[in-house]
This record gives sequence, C-alpha cells and structure tokens, in this order.
Amino acid sequence: MSVEECAPKTGVTSRDEVNVLKRNSDDVGWEYGFLVDANNKDKVECKFCGHRSQGGVHRLKEHVANVGTNVKKCRNSTEEAQDKCKKSLEDSKRKRKEQAARELELREEMNVSRVRTENDEVTYVGSLEPHKLGPIDTWTRAIDPKATKSKSLKQQKPNKELWKERRHEVHKYIARWVYTHATSFNACDNDEFKQMCEAIGQFGSGLEPPSLRDLRESLLDEEYARTKSLL
Repeated sequence: MSVEECAPKTGVTSRDEVNVLKRNSDDVGWEYGFLVDANNKDKVECKFCGHRSQGGVHRLKEHVANVGTNVKKCRNSTEEAQDKCKKSLEDSKRKRKEQAARELELREEMNVSRVRTENDEVTYVGSLEPHKLGPIDTWTRAIDPKATKSKSLKQQKPNKELWKERRHEVHKYIARWVYTHATSFNACDNDEFKQMCEAIGQFGSGLEPPSLRDLRESLLDEEYARTKSLL
C-alpha cells in the first residue's frame, strides 16, 4: 500500500497541495509527512496515520520509524519507510558526532590560552572548555562593548537561560557587523571564522582589534608565511 493510499483525510486534496506545505528540503522524512501550517515550521502530519507532532521532520521520522520516546509510534508505516527513516536518523546522529568532534579539534588547535613568560613558564589565561556560569554570574553586566567598568552590576537570570541570553547578545554584534559591511554569509561558514570566535572568547574582555597597519603588513606577512609552510 502506498503512502497516498493509506493517508488519512486531512483536507489535503492533491499532491501539489501537500507539496505547498512541505519544507524546502530533500530530507527523506518529507516523503511521509507534510507541514500542517506554513507559518509553523515544526508542526507536521504523518501521511500514514494522520498523527500530528511538534519537532519538525526529525520527530516525524522517529514517529514513522517507531523509535525514540518523544513521539507516538506510527502503526501504519511500512517496513520500507521505517528502514529509510531509521537510516536517515542514524546518518544525522553520525554527522552530528563528526561535526562535534571537528569543532572540538578546532578548539584544541587554538593556543591563546597558553602564554609563555620570560622564564619559559606556561601561564594559562583561558580555557579550552566553555566558561561555566556559576552563582557569581547571576550578578554581572550585560554583554555590551560600549559598557564601562563603572557601570553598576545588574542581576541576570542564572545558568542555562543566562548562557543562552548572553550568547544571543554576542551573536547580535556579529550579525550587525555582517549586515553593516555587506559581508557574505558564506564568510561566516568556515573553520577560520570558528577559530576566530574561539580565540576571541579565550582572550576574554578587553581585546583590542588589530590595526589597519598590522593587517596590511605584519599580520599579512605572518599569514603568508604560515600558508606557504603548508604547501
């Protein structure tokens, strides 16, 4: 039995109408479901049984494949559909692990946290691990490059919510730079950009940007030499 034959009556009258409410994606999950509302990108409906769930195509594939504990299992999905969705979920999990390992590798390549003194001793000024927000961080200044040390402390929301809020503030400044200077979005989708963010984070507050002269001369020479050494 095909997906179309076992699909419930949900008000969708043709394949074209189904495709209208389909995410712009070639994910295999969309063979077995569609968006319920074009304005809600996470609410999907199963073509086999009509079950609706939040969580997008990932949750839809768990439903069809009868895996996971976050969604009701589909009793009408075919064995072929189950196998395809399981494989897609496993591939996604593997890719996430590979991406996480790659990002950890990039972080470990950064040496900003190790500064040698005149006595050749190593002094740590940062950590390869993300900063963990403790109780003291609930009383802190909001992230604001224009803020001065004399500004009074204000109470912030703790831990996970605080971390998410502070990260969002940083992202807004990065986005503002991208938009103001019409920087290509692709310029932010590479290892060098991630390394730059990690290096700035390890350095901490008070980093002065490189001067135009340094960018034109000394830093350019150093990067040229580094690139040449890789050839």
